[in-house]
Amino acid sequence: MPLPYRDLHVHTNHSHDCRDPGSTFENLARLGHEAGIAVGFADHLDARHFEEEDLCFREENIGTYLEEFDEVKARYPETTLGVELEFYPDRPDLMELTREWLDRHRRDLDRVLGSAHFVYSDFAVTWHVHLRQLVGKRTFEEIMDEYIRGERAMLASGLADCMPHADVVFRGHRGIFEVEPDVQRRGQEEILDLCRDAIGRGMAIEVNLLGMVDGSHPDPSPSWDMVQVLAREGARFYVASDAHDTAGYVNGIPLVIKAHERLNGMGAELFLG
Repeated sequence: MPLPYRDLHVHTNHSHDCRDPGSTFENLARLGHEAGIAVGFADHLDARHFEEEDLCFREENIGTYLEEFDEVKARYPETTLGVELEFYPDRPDLMELTREWLDRHRRDLDRVLGSAHFVYSDFAVTWHVHLRQLVGKRTFEEIMDEYIRGERAMLASGLADCMPHADVVFRGHRGIFEVEPDVQRRGQEEILDLCRDAIGRGMAIEVNLLGMVDGSHPDPSPSWDMVQVLAREGARFYVASDAHDTAGYVNGIPLVIKAHERLNGMGAELFLG
């Protein structure tokens, strides 16, 4: 009997920002299966790290990575594999390396999540440390516009088939930048338009629960209000804990289940990925 729920954005200890050695394919797939959740893995694919010797996605290492996943999939058949692709709108050299990697390995993946986490090349909109470095140099509105520009370029590239945490730029700034209400409204409208662009390209929209899991936000990314609007416009959604360690994954399990129930309640179409 198929598992009733899916969590299609889960990081393992192969991701550079996962510090938990217990976040293995095996452990996470087992925990999901016990809760009725089919786990979809999505480790970071970032061309800046392609030269690192221990990177799982290096050509010398990718075979071992895929074998490890295949062994787990044999035990938990509904487990799937994706990547979270880092998009750099102003680094065509990195994006060419990424495209070449996908040309070689896209057949090994069930989906590709694409996001432009970084603005001005080096500053992650998701990390308070980087955002604090921009205080006095950039306004939040400038950061928001730069993020939207990167996301628009990511969509146009055709490299991804899933759009994760669409309004993540609104998640890391609290306590660092004051955001004027008119800037917030404009940004949300532009992000809705980005999602509509993604829908028109056949992409699935992620309902990202990370902020709810860690208690920093009451809503997913994008918000439930935005999800409702997009559901009426024919969006396909998938649920994502975006877990980066075992504790985060376990804490996210009830939220993943509740998110599926809420999406089903509004009649939204689910992407099974």
